Amino acid sequence: MVKVFIVGSAGTTGLRLHSRLKQRDDVELLEIDEHLRKDQKEIEKLIGLSDFVFLCLPDDAARETAELAKEARARIIDTSSAHRAADGTGRRRLTGGRGNGIVGGTTGGEWMKRKWRAGIGLAALLALSAGCFRNTISEMELDVPAMKTEACANLVADAVATLGVGEGGVIHGIRFDMAQRKAWVRFDNVRLGRRNIEVVIRHAGFAVNDLPADPEARAKLAPECRGDE
Repeated sequence: MVKVFIVGSAGTTGLRLHSRLKQRDDVELLEIDEHLRKDQKEIEKLIGLSDFVFLCLPDDAARETAELAKEARARIIDTSSAHRAADGTGRRRLTGGRGNGIVGGTTGGEWMKRKWRAGIGLAALLALSAGCFRNTISEMELDVPAMKTEACANLVADAVATLGVGEGGVIHGIRFDMAQRKAWVRFDNVRLGRRNIEVVIRHAGFAVNDLPADPEARAKLAPECRGDE
């Protein structure tokens, strides 16, 4: 039975992969205690017990975790772009220790298929079907000087929501700091550009970052949301 450990199983990508793998009777999923999921010693121990390790992490965290695997026998499959090779093979080698290969990012697809044909890549092939590649969720900061009240913030939120929220949507959340007059939007960076978010806020009548407010839309806002005249 193949032993698999997912580092970052609480994230969107990790949850999807975990859901696929737990249905198989030829894969044993190694689980980390919720309270120890950031404990490097516990992560290193589980990596050492695994045949395959999936890094479903942001790039920097993936690099740090890969360092823990230098002495492990496990194959490391990095879903971020941190270990994507310049030659397009998707594979880099760890330095020191046993030098296990790392499959990095979407360019690791052909490597996974070759290992499957060689009888090695059961978990790797499942990663392809699960769509376990780099994290596509980003967060951008928005400076909205006229966003002085909760009512103004709601108008900004409504404008962003027109881009698509909920299941299958491109917007994954928005939060505000009224004192700083800032907002932070989490979004799918493959399907949506940062400028798209700024433009819908501009068209709602608010200046945002380096974009001025649409004059006609701004004139329709309540006085407290128009900013300095």
